Amino acid sequence: MQTNYTEDNDQTRVRREHLAEIAQLVGHPYPSKFERSHVVEPGRDDTVTAINERFRPFEPQAAADGRPAPEAIEHANAELNRVEVRLSVASPHLRA
Repeated sequence: MQTNYTEDNDQTRVRREHLAEIAQLVGHPYPSKFERSHVVEPGRDDTVTAINERFRPFEPQAAADGRPAPEAIEHANAELNRVEVRLSVASPHLRA
């Protein structure tokens, strides 16, 4: 016997339709495997902590009013937009 945990309503129907559209475009919408990036250190999978440490220097410094200058934000965005990062975050709820 299968238990249905989601109520069948307009919102869940639309979500299922969107999921089917994504599957048609890219295949499996929740792939179990993908190629990870090695941005922080070649040969080592990127982690959230390592990515954070690596890109912290790009964070624009706040000016006297507490906000970064628009030019500083533009410069940081230009630098960061050249980087592609793929990482996986393991959820402790998914472990057996």
